[in-house]
Amino acid sequence: MAKEITAAVETEIQQPAIFPATIYDVVPLEGSPLYLAEYNENIVFDGKVYRAFPVSHQPIKVGLEDIVDHVSITLSTVDQEIIRLILSTNGLRKARVTITTVFTNLLEDPDNKIIVFHGQISSVRGNEQHATFTITSLFDLEDVPIPRRIYRKDRCSWVFKDPSTCKYVGSLENCDKSRGADNGCQAHDNLLNFGGFPNIPERHYVV
Repeated sequence: MAKEITAAVETEIQQPAIFPATIYDVVPLEGSPLYLAEYNENIVFDGKVYRAFPVSHQPIKVGLEDIVDHVSITLSTVDQEIIRLILSTNGLRKARVTITTVFTNLLEDPDNKIIVFHGQISSVRGNEQHATFTITSLFDLEDVPIPRRIYRKDRCSWVFKDPSTCKYVGSLENCDKSRGADNGCQAHDNLLNFGGFPNIPERHYVV
């Protein structure tokens, strides 16, 4: 069952200027976990120190009905610790990875987070500068909090014409779920009920 996000996070997302950061828990089958932050300084959250590190994730791939499928993350391999860990764990295969969005002004409460992905590393490719890992979702297989919604900047997550969310009752028969394109919420005169988050910074919230 999806876990509700806190009211503080819901409010924060709606602000014109917000301060999100992406943190990564990488737990290999053997050895110590990695706690990394896609941010310009270390982040202390939920009793863990997430080290500022050159790490990023590609847009999260979703299947039918917005079910999260897989994502790729890229780590710099300039750090010898990372290289040793990759070499000693068969490329970190089967390591569990959780990608979480936190807000730098809401770090005191561990519930103030959005778990955007949880999965297992299934493949890896790399070179002298970077290693890219494909992570397959485990949301449907384990008792892990599933994101209540997929937080996108320019795409609506509502079911078209759903009376409690989309609320569109006009004559148009379909919607491409964009905000301002020819067949999106603006064309339907339904921007008030747009289910995306246009205020979210693109860098940290491409999901």
